[in-house]
Amino acid sequence: MDRVPEPGLARLLAQARDSSQAGPILGRVAISADKRGSRHSAVVGHHDCAGNPVAEDVQIEQLRKCVAAVQARGFEAQVVGLWVDENRQVYKVE
Repeated sequence: MDRVPEPGLARLLAQARDSSQAGPILGRVAISADKRGSRHSAVVGHHDCAGNPVAEDVQIEQLRKCVAAVQARGFEAQVVGLWVDENRQVYKVE
């Protein structure tokens, strides 16, 4: 299992307008998927995120866009979005 920790990851990938922001992150995902054979990836957002201090509904929409952005890169891994609420309950973002 690989981790690609990045504060405000969903915001960065959902709003990236150029490869200077998204490229390094997606490069690390590519290593995990292409070189190490990872077949499942999760993009996780959480309540009270210091790297992305916006409302829950905004973060969840960013997670949807982030999942779509990662899937659009053609990685063979299945990509899901997860939301962790204030009670540390985890929900799949549809």
